[in-house]
Amino acid sequence: MRPVVLAKKIWRINRVAAVTTAVLLATVLVAWGINGLVMKPHARELENRLSQRQRYHREIAGGRASGRVPLQERLRRGSADIQTFWGRIPQRNAFPELLSELMNMALEAGLSIQRVQYRPDENPQEGLLRYALAFSVNADYAQVKKFVHLLERSSRLLIIDQIALSGRSNGGGVRLNVGISTYFKE
Repeated sequence: MRPVVLAKKIWRINRVAAVTTAVLLATVLVAWGINGLVMKPHARELENRLSQRQRYHREIAGGRASGRVPLQERLRRGSADIQTFWGRIPQRNAFPELLSELMNMALEAGLSIQRVQYRPDENPQEGLLRYALAFSVNADYAQVKKFVHLLERSSRLLIIDQIALSGRSNGGGVRLNVGISTYFKE
């Protein structure tokens, strides 16, 4: 039987079923078109974005994104740095050794420190006691440069808080005023 004849017979027998079938067929065709033209491209784009984000996060976790170090390695290094930091901080009773080292650095640079003023910080935090030290030396510029270099390269934790350099009118040379701080364990 030909399709046109079949359609006429269905129409005569049950018009509601024929209309319902036609509406359903049209709905299926529209849904299929929307799926193919709109939804699939959008889904592909979402999948691509998801894939890119997953790759980026895997790279971060693995340490390959922008030269980053993996989180576990950063934690290990951080713990080692903390241990090194605490290992470099002496006990409070090692203060005289600090003064001796300071004098030896001055001698190595050809300087003589006559007097060191020091002041402990009365508000210790995290089990640390901060000492501020101040002193002056008279020397030529090369000696001052060597002394500052020795301070910076000290194995002890020394923070140079202030350096003031002024010329001397009598005999040439310079006067160096230095303020440093260091920490001790309580």
